[in-house]
Amino acid sequence: MERTDAPGGLIRGLTTLRRARAHGILEVASHVGAARISIVEGLPVAVRMPDSRGDSLGDLLIREGALNRQAHERAFAAIPPRGPVGVWLARVGATSAPALAYVCRRQLEGRLRRLLLTEGIELHFVPGSADVGVPALQEPAPLGALLLGALRQLGKRRSLEEIAPRLSALGLTLTETGEALLEGAALWPAEQAMLVPLRAGASAEVILAAGAHSTRAMRLLWVLMEVEAVTATRGRGRAYRLLMRKRGEVRSAVGGRRLLDLPQTAGPAEARRALRKLARSLHPDRFHDAPLRSASEEVFGALLRAAAELGA
Repeated sequence: MERTDAPGGLIRGLTTLRRARAHGILEVASHVGAARISIVEGLPVAVRMPDSRGDSLGDLLIREGALNRQAHERAFAAIPPRGPVGVWLARVGATSAPALAYVCRRQLEGRLRRLLLTEGIELHFVPGSADVGVPALQEPAPLGALLLGALRQLGKRRSLEEIAPRLSALGLTLTETGEALLEGAALWPAEQAMLVPLRAGASAEVILAAGAHSTRAMRLLWVLMEVEAVTATRGRGRAYRLLMRKRGEVRSAVGGRRLLDLPQTAGPAEARRALRKLARSLHPDRFHDAPLRSASEEVFGALLRAAAELGA
């Protein structure tokens, strides 16, 4: 078994299984006992916890007002439950199939959240049967959609005064784990706006500015840093800031020498050197996100024209 940190270690383990489209059981051991996560085609569909008090399907159905107690009592007296309790409840009319699917999703999300908050876990994946003895989602949800809600709870446990000092890295970029985590996740507009500079690599200040410095944006960026879904990088952050500056100059129709960062006395040879230097940071091949690549093509075309006008 592999000992790892939580929540980052569990997220990395789940995203690895997602990429491999694995099928089996992920065992999660900790000081509170052993949990078992059912993995089907790389996605978690059920979690069996060592302590399920308060989040059993019956508890959740009652909490949601989706359990017909009279039908449940009549059926229990006549036909005691056999097999999965949730399936039995739907069969005897004590709940509906849509309500059962909803609380199964809520149960899964809640149990994953508890595991993400558990310190000092050990992970061990057993390929093969994925049956952990509790009802599973019939329609698996995207991994990011399941995990992001739990991670948002982590962000809410910290005040903005605690979060702000962490958001001072000079350059940040989204990792492969981060891409997997956000795939299929529902994001607020401010959070979605942050992804463009985050994928390109930018300073936390620039990333948060894209998110209008909203509380949601700050908390999401902090959470991504906590679980190592972003990594610090200086160079790419500078490239993004340079690209945004040059695009502003292009749209302001500045002169060719200013666009190439040259003095007014610069000639063709200096223009060629300036173009090569800027191309190392601003060439379209450096940017894979569509909006940034489009901005790079606009800027790079203007740089080529400026250099040509100066005889380079």
